[in-house]
Amino acid sequence: MIEILILGSSGFVGKNLVRAFHKKYKLNLIDVKPNHELKNLKINFKKKNILKLTKYDLPKKNFIVINLCAVLGSKNYEKNYRNNVMSVIRLIKLLKKNKLFKGLIHFSSISAQRKISHYGNTKFLSENIVRNSNLPHIILQSEMIIGKGARSIEKIKKVSRFFPFFLLLPKGGNIIRYPIKIDKVNKIVLNIVKHKVFDNKTYSLISKKILFRLFLKKIIKNKIFIPIPSFIILFIAKILEKIFKNPIFTYDNAYGVVSNTELQYPKYILKNK
Repeated sequence: MIEILILGSSGFVGKNLVRAFHKKYKLNLIDVKPNHELKNLKINFKKKNILKLTKYDLPKKNFIVINLCAVLGSKNYEKNYRNNVMSVIRLIKLLKKNKLFKGLIHFSSISAQRKISHYGNTKFLSENIVRNSNLPHIILQSEMIIGKGARSIEKIKKVSRFFPFFLLLPKGGNIIRYPIKIDKVNKIVLNIVKHKVFDNKTYSLISKKILFRLFLKKIIKNKIFIPIPSFIILFIAKILEKIFKNPIFTYDNAYGVVSNTELQYPKYILKNK
């Protein structure tokens, strides 16, 4: 039985993947902070920064790596580069020397296509490091992963609380988005592991397209959507980045809100065998 090593297991996607995998595979988790919600599960957990990862931290049997490590919402370039790029360089170096390693599932973001923020730029760099590694891998670029406790949903709800009766939306929210439910993400990742789909390609981790305003109506009730010019949203995001160390709404977020998502890679299709 192949083992799974999950890096960055304490986040929204990580927690859900652990729940989906723990009855089917032996899991090894490494993160800088423990996930207390999973403390009752019999899972190997090690508190450690991936930048300090060594060969002794890797499983001793055939294993697959799911890399979820990333910094979110930080305007600090060094922090983005350290967590999104240097961590991947460290990981690839160790995996190249390990004969038990069988494949890497690298989670990325649609921001890597836009490259307009420190986060997007460093995710773009990390993707290229994986592609040029010559290791068996698959890259999953998500736009918005949704579900109970999802960071994207909580962020939208938090921003909406600033406006009691209305919500300002550029272009009236008539832009295209591709949100995907976490349950579907779990199935996709399980499918990749089961069928060993490490074809060294990049896929869009998306579901059906929907207008942003219609998506918002599902999660925010009793609000009037008021159209405003896109530059105002972008300006507000810039101000928030100057004021806060880790702003709730970044320029990268704002750019996503004011523009249609343009897909560069094909959608991942579940294989049924």
